[in-house]
Amino acid sequence: MSMSKAAAEQEWNDFLEQMHHARVELNCSVSSAWFRGHANKDWPLIPSLLRGYVLGAIENNERISRQLERHERLQGDGLFIEVFGLLGQRPPLRLRITSDQKKRLRQLVDAALRTKERLSACNSDIGRLRLVMREIRRANGDTRIAAEITDRELAEVCGRHGIAVVPFSGSQTLKDKSLKQINVDDVKDAHDRSQKEEDRLRREMAAITKEARLTVAVAYGEQDAFTEFNFRWRETIGSSWEVLTRMQHYKVPTRLLDWTESLGMALLFALDRYVDLFVTETRTALGGVSQSRGEAKKVRSAPSVEELIERSASYLAPSIWILNPYYLSREATGDDRIADLTLEPNLNYYRCFFSDGWPYEKPLPIYSPWREERIASQHGMFTVHGTDLRSLDKQVNEGVVKQISLSPAAAVVGARQIAGLWPVDRFSVFRDMDSLGQAVRAKYISRGAQSGRET
Repeated sequence: MSMSKAAAEQEWNDFLEQMHHARVELNCSVSSAWFRGHANKDWPLIPSLLRGYVLGAIENNERISRQLERHERLQGDGLFIEVFGLLGQRPPLRLRITSDQKKRLRQLVDAALRTKERLSACNSDIGRLRLVMREIRRANGDTRIAAEITDRELAEVCGRHGIAVVPFSGSQTLKDKSLKQINVDDVKDAHDRSQKEEDRLRREMAAITKEARLTVAVAYGEQDAFTEFNFRWRETIGSSWEVLTRMQHYKVPTRLLDWTESLGMALLFALDRYVDLFVTETRTALGGVSQSRGEAKKVRSAPSVEELIERSASYLAPSIWILNPYYLSREATGDDRIADLTLEPNLNYYRCFFSDGWPYEKPLPIYSPWREERIASQHGMFTVHGTDLRSLDKQVNEGVVKQISLSPAAAVVGARQIAGLWPVDRFSVFRDMDSLGQAVRAKYISRGAQSGRET
């Protein structure tokens, strides 16, 4: 059953009010908010490159858990389960990785297992050395704590660290006599060495994890696509980030996610299909002819909201995402600023992702590194996905980003208002010659075609 016009109008008004409150909740009243319009509210905040690279969700839910149980031996040997276990994340069902990536991930997982074993042994030694020191204090009457280390453990830990200990036959008296003769400084030195080794192993483990995260993060074909696009372009483009944004402009999948500082622009993208419906139906009606012999031309009236709601009942529900980019930057880098990566040579896209290692797990908000009329007309900004493959909203705290959705009926009401307020055509949004041609064709020639869409 379709929603009534009154209910749809009320939901649209509530939606606009929610957008205002969302800005307040995210503390964007003074600092600028970023917006992103989705024609499908279920579309995740994942760049097109990674959306095609990750086959199957990475989110923690029962459906994925059941799928994983049925696919325990992923990629032939359960590699992804091990890799994402190392990263502390639920694995996807499958990744489109190269043979080189798979080989390196196998090496990293094996190295991580060896390091974990050594780290476990080191932790055990540290604990036992602390017990030895406490046992010495007890034997010397400094404390009344009951004995906790076994005779065998005492002999083993002292032998492993070269600590002299007088053999004893197992009686508590002889054990205490032996403990009193142990050099406490030797035990302390062994404890300090073990702690330093533990620190070294933890750093080693962190380095292995970081490399595994970056190895997984580089999508299938990402490097080759960048290299060929940059090589075949007719002139020097500029920095690696300018190359990347131009690739995005020409619809090559990248790890960039488009945002805008304009709520109106985000609404145009979110409600694009509904605006098309309103404009097309209105033009068809106003341009329609119903004429019999000898009768004057009759023009049908524009479709009512109720009619449009009925026709859009099967459409997907859209949504708007609102982001506080400064809060995102704080979570990603610890710094409250929007980066211009063309000014930061240490963060060269090509070198960081394919050689040195990208330093950030979470998406990073950046200024558009490509000064172009199209981006300026859209008030465009970007986030660049780091080494975490999950949707942006799954990586950050609740106070960073918020989604507000609309029903198809309310979207019809919004589209009707937008079409009356802005010159809605592709040229006004994209500012290129292809868009100008499509806009002119849709307006004057192809009245029956959807506005701004290929037929």
